[in-house]
Amino acid sequence: MTASSLRVMARSLLMLSLLCAAGAANAEWTSVARHANGEFFIDRKSVNIKGDQREVWSMMNYSNPQLSNSGKVYRSTRSLLQLECKTRYARAIHMSFFSGSQLRGEVIGTMGSLPPWEPVPPDSAMREILDLVCKA
Repeated sequence: MTASSLRVMARSLLMLSLLCAAGAANAEWTSVARHANGEFFIDRKSVNIKGDQREVWSMMNYSNPQLSNSGKVYRSTRSLLQLECKTRYARAIHMSFFSGSQLRGEVIGTMGSLPPWEPVPPDSAMREILDLVCKA
């Protein structure tokens, strides 16, 4: 990889992080599920419908501080979820990790990829999100 392509990639990641932060500030978070490990929210205004698929931004506030792969503590995450309503599969295509709850504080890190679809377990927070979002 050339130095030029690395600079372009770094700029792209910075822009994506800034867009995520701006979106978090304008979101209207609705609590969807509360479990032992934390509380899950979605931004109802962000639901994007594509046939049987939905995309939605979600937030999780953890009950206890979590440790990132880099050894930093985070207390909340923001994820862009893709949901397949018919098959009941889901995946997170982007995640940002925040040092404070409610997406506050320092951005500890971000991840973006296209992981494989996974079945959503029946008694899970993700199932509650899927059921709510797929009604849209």
